[in-house]
Amino acid sequence: ATMEFLVNPGATTEVYSDLAIARFEIGDATGVRNIAAGHSMHTDNGSVRVSVSNHIDNESNGVPDAWEIQYNLDLFSPAASRDTDGDTLSDLLEYAFGGHPLIPDIEAVVPVPSLREYEGHPYLMATFRRHKESVGLSYVLEESETLSDWESVDLNSRLASPPIDLGQGMESVTVRGARALDAPGVPPLGFMRIGVERKP
Repeated sequence: ATMEFLVNPGATTEVYSDLAIARFEIGDATGVRNIAAGHSMHTDNGSVRVSVSNHIDNESNGVPDAWEIQYNLDLFSPAASRDTDGDTLSDLLEYAFGGHPLIPDIEAVVPVPSLREYEGHPYLMATFRRHKESVGLSYVLEESETLSDWESVDLNSRLASPPIDLGQGMESVTVRGARALDAPGVPPLGFMRIGVERKP
């Protein structure tokens, strides 16, 4: 029997990724069997699954291999601690907020705080970019009145307006604080932060 592999453009060697295989063919005296994307084939020594997903993440570091290959990054290093461009943002955060891992661009990437009106009252808000479909990441909104005790809240329940489509799979999101700043008993200052977590 013979095996023939047709790989996608940009595929690289020594990477065990479903993304690399576009078609899997096994030929013998009885003919050729084609394996379409998303199908699987069991062999004597295991199972082969073919996929064209853009979300393959060999290292499970929260950053898709396709994005790391695009910028010639190490697929198997921990993106959570790697800062390729030295701007103090890890490559994980660069990916999560739509940054460029090779160009120092922290001011254009980090969430932007503001005081804006919502339903006739002033609110603390934060605007940031996120991936519309991110398989390996989740975005977390946290609030604090003291900078020492942080409370996680449902980010989608705090949307100040519908997300704005930025193209290329990204969107701009603005979230608001829990209470209007002119409400009785509300401290004059509040704090918000946007976190990124890797999904298990």
